[in-house]
Amino acid sequence: MTNEVEDAWVQAITIHSDMGRVLVCERDGTLVGVAAIEFSGEVGHVSLLEVALEVRRQLIGSRLLNAVADIAYQSGYRHLSLWLNTEQSVGQQFFESMGWARSGANRTVSTVNTENGVSESGQPEITEQQCELTTSLAD
Repeated sequence: MTNEVEDAWVQAITIHSDMGRVLVCERDGTLVGVAAIEFSGEVGHVSLLEVALEVRRQLIGSRLLNAVADIAYQSGYRHLSLWLNTEQSVGQQFFESMGWARSGANRTVSTVNTENGVSESGQPEITEQQCELTTSLAD
């Protein structure tokens, strides 16, 4: 990892800004989970929640999500949202078990990826269908 990338991650993880936060979970010095929340308008947006496969179902995701909710609440936010690929049924079950629900909003996201098909412009592209999930933070 270059020093620039490393410095950017250190800054993103350690600086508490009005734009959001990044939380990490380590176990025995190894990164096993990460979550990110972005603040925009009146809603906090969970832009990342990832837990290493070998430590799933050990409450790491729940703890990260609860920490994100605490940070959002302390920052004055009362609603959180996130976008989830519609094919991620296990992820949707996890969020629903944590009190999240589908809002009814959907979107299509296309990203360039060198490992898959080619778009009309000749660039490799992945298209994903996503649904929005939301939750309220109780007072």
